[in-house]
Amino acid sequence: VALMRKNSLFAGHDDAAQRYAELLSLLSSCQLHGVNPEDWLADVLLAVSERGLVAQDLLPWNWKRIRGPTHKPYFDIA
Repeated sequence: VALMRKNSLFAGHDDAAQRYAELLSLLSSCQLHGVNPEDWLADVLLAVSERGLVAQDLLPWNWKRIRGPTHKPYFDIA
């Protein structure tokens, strides 16, 4: 926690520090809910461009519930 606190001092702007804190909060939420943060972030970055998606469905706890135990992503990159 102390390392992240020191890193956020050099965000460059108050808005950048706020966005950084929001991202870290979402990644920490992934860990708390047993979601792999890398899988979640990769899927969300691909999914945000899709029309008709509800933002609430992309939150880590809803993402896990919707994908089930296999965490099937929105898109298959392969």
